[in-house]
Amino acid sequence: MTILASGNFVTSEIKQVYQDTITALRNDLGHDVVLIYEPIASGCPNCIWDSINRKSSSRYNVLNPYPSGSIYNQYFVDGSSCPVCFGHGQINQAQSGVYKAMVRWFSKEYERPGLYGGEDGLIGNVPRADVRIKISYSGHNDLARCKGAIIDGMYCNRIEQPIHRGIIDPFVSVALFRRQS
Repeated sequence: MTILASGNFVTSEIKQVYQDTITALRNDLGHDVVLIYEPIASGCPNCIWDSINRKSSSRYNVLNPYPSGSIYNQYFVDGSSCPVCFGHGQINQAQSGVYKAMVRWFSKEYERPGLYGGEDGLIGNVPRADVRIKISYSGHNDLARCKGAIIDGMYCNRIEQPIHRGIIDPFVSVALFRRQS
C-alpha cells in the first residue's frame, strides 16, 4: 500500500466525488428552508408620492401597474388615506429565498453543540441553538444576510454568522438557529 505524502491524498477527483455525493444527499434528503431577509422599503404603487412632505399625497395612482382589486391596487377617494400604505407613501416588501438544506434538530440540551465544534468549538459555546442547517455554498451570502428562517414550518432566528465547510475549498455554508418563542 502506497502512502501519499505532502498533502496529496485529497485529489481533485476525490474532492469531486465528495461534492457530488453531498449534493445528491442534500437534494434527496434535504428540507426546503425559507430564508427570511430584512424587508425592503419601496414606493407605494397605489398612491402618488409627495416628495416635499415625504409621504403619500393622498391621491390614487391611476397608473398603478397591479391589477384592479389586488392587494397593491385598492381604489380610494382623493384626500383620504391610502389603504395600501396607510398614508406613509412607502410599503415594506418581504424578501425571502428557498434553499434545499440538511437540517439537524437538537433534541437534548447536551446535544446542542458549541458553534460547529462541540465543547471545543471554533468560536465558543452557543448553548441555545435548536437547529443547524447546511446549504450549498452558492447560498452563503443569502444565509449571511437572513435574519431568520422557516425550518420545518417553524420560524427560527439565526444566532450566528454562517461559516464555510468542505474539503479544501468551501463547499457548504452552515448556520445555527434558535426557535422563536
